[in-house]
Amino acid sequence: MRKIIIALLLITGFVLHIKAQEKVKIDIEKSVIKWSGSYSFDFGGHEGTVKIKDGELTKTNGRISAGQFIIDMNTIVNTDDYSQDLIDHLKSDDFFDVKNHPTAKLVINRVKYHDPNNTKFSKQIYIRINGDLTIKGIRQPVMFEAEIDPGQTNILAKLKIDRTLWNVSFKSKSISASIKDGIISDAIEFRISLRIN
Repeated sequence: MRKIIIALLLITGFVLHIKAQEKVKIDIEKSVIKWSGSYSFDFGGHEGTVKIKDGELTKTNGRISAGQFIIDMNTIVNTDDYSQDLIDHLKSDDFFDVKNHPTAKLVINRVKYHDPNNTKFSKQIYIRINGDLTIKGIRQPVMFEAEIDPGQTNILAKLKIDRTLWNVSFKSKSISASIKDGIISDAIEFRISLRIN
């Protein structure tokens, strides 16, 4: 009898755990990633967008706890001064090798809710995200901050990476230190805007 009761309790706990989790789809039509890059020893640079192909987030007890989304690298464009030549170059194996790696992927492994301003009066919800970013088939860990609106439908995040860790090394200072002109910063900044249904 005792074993039966224990088994029922375990089953009940498992069911409650399942009910506490839900999957929410990312609205790919209203979500976008903005990117920007600059020169290391000169003014200027480029910025643009790339679209999300698919994705979902996991909520546990109403809070985001995990998730993932796929980035369609074929949609990369620059918006500062549209240039098809630049777009073609970004898609080439000098940069993202889109022909062989048409998608990138961000997996959210851990989410910590916190209050960066040490105040309880902010309406925004702040989170710190740990995850894995895969570009050109190379997976590297990332950590970044994000904020969520009170209705938990919009997420804004900022992420800066060292592109050389993903073998995006064209005109990197690490391989072109002797020629400063035209060297591109190793840092790429992403501003991620997610809308969830």
